[in-house]
Amino acid sequence: MSLLTSEEKMSRLLQVIGNPGVCGNERRPGCGAGIWWVTTKTGSHTPLNSDGTSHFATCPNAREFKLQQQKKRMAYGAPRTE
Repeated sequence: MSLLTSEEKMSRLLQVIGNPGVCGNERRPGCGAGIWWVTTKTGSHTPLNSDGTSHFATCPNAREFKLQQQKKRMAYGAPRTE
């Protein structure tokens, strides 16, 4: 019986709890990387890389997504968070 690496374990876990996807869509061009969408305890969705790290931390287009979120909040009168 061979032991699994931590990356193999994470990959198997994400296959059970996550939904596969790609960074970006027709409204928000992303980097095109394969990601896993996971629902958090609070019900929000977060993108993870296959090793379990947050895709927000590694995406070269993360700044664009953040700017779009800030514009959206300002349009609806929500307070700005930094």
